[in-house]
Amino acid sequence: MKLKHLLLVLFFLNMHCYAQNYKITYGKEIKAVFAEKTIAANTNMKAINNAVVEEAKNIKYSLYTHNNTSVFQVEEAINNNSYFRMASIFGGTTGSFYLNKNKEKAVNIKEVSGEKFQVTLDVKKWEIHKETKQIGKYTCYKATGVDLVRKNDKVNKIPVTVWFCPELPSYFGPAGYFGLPGTILRVEKRNTTLYATHIEDIKTNKVIKIPNKGIKITEAELYKIAMGGTPDFGVGN
Repeated sequence: MKLKHLLLVLFFLNMHCYAQNYKITYGKEIKAVFAEKTIAANTNMKAINNAVVEEAKNIKYSLYTHNNTSVFQVEEAINNNSYFRMASIFGGTTGSFYLNKNKEKAVNIKEVSGEKFQVTLDVKKWEIHKETKQIGKYTCYKATGVDLVRKNDKVNKIPVTVWFCPELPSYFGPAGYFGLPGTILRVEKRNTTLYATHIEDIKTNKVIKIPNKGIKITEAELYKIAMGGTPDFGVGN
């Protein structure tokens, strides 16, 4: 099947997806927190690495969708130790992620250095492929993009692979990954994988609204703050 025809099929499938309210539970796999050389050279780092990797197995995230909105965040855990907390935010999953696809607005609300921020997120430029993967009873399609990660005044491009399902509502996904003709059920990025473990059609009238709290800021501006610089708040808002 040619890619153009595939896109038409995916669009048709998603147009016939009527149930809009879902709770999707995600698990997390972390292969390593530190570089191999660091782990091999330092027994303390190796112990921390192994503890975080193990705690990741206990983490659960929830994606709630309601009509044209969604929220994604980690579920509270009884055994909320420091390794669990480290694992829960590793790989870009810090805070709560809100999406309103009618307004084409996505934000990540999180705390940095004791200050709460509302970080504007942009949709990625996805490339859809022909490959499919079965996740439970759902047939998912592959899409690839890049994360732009700022480090030492340089922007690194990190490849990201996601698997989305056109039988589920379009545009939604976990941890700031969204914008495809179906819900994203799996995210693969370097040493971290988010994967759907349970999909539930829920009956609810509870509206999901983006909270009006936190300093409104872009990802680039937040990076400047984290690095000790002063952002220009007149840009990107």
